[in-house]
Amino acid sequence: MKRIMNSLEKCFSLYKINYLLSGTYEYILLRTEKKKSPDCYETSTPEKDADKSSLVSFYTANNCARKLFKIEMIGEFHNSSLEEYNQLHSAYGMFELPVIYMNTSFGFPWIVLGSFNRIDDFNRELFLKTDLLALSPVGQPQQITATLLTENDLLHAFN
Repeated sequence: MKRIMNSLEKCFSLYKINYLLSGTYEYILLRTEKKKSPDCYETSTPEKDADKSSLVSFYTANNCARKLFKIEMIGEFHNSSLEEYNQLHSAYGMFELPVIYMNTSFGFPWIVLGSFNRIDDFNRELFLKTDLLALSPVGQPQQITATLLTENDLLHAFN
């Protein structure tokens, strides 16, 4: 008898929080998981959107209180990420990490991202991964610092 395993896919969603009165901003990178879909272009499911919404609400309630802010989605990445230090796959987040991302020719919301300190290292790894090159990255890589949030962070906060 064959066993069918439910395979989970990591979904990375990058947001920019703009603080309207101070003119400052910060980035948050949400990592959620969902069952792998044969349709790799699927952008949202009610369950995944609820997970992302809960993580954003959790972060803003704890870090943006009494500040006027606007949240802007930068993009989403559903793939094995590029990374130098394996931080994107930590069980828990709530820490800052370097992130480099690029838009893709598929348009919003699709991006390619990784965690590297140097753009040259990101580019080298990107061009070694044919599956990521198939996503047709376009434009210049953008280097930022983001706070990683995972579903485990939310579960841990309420247990």
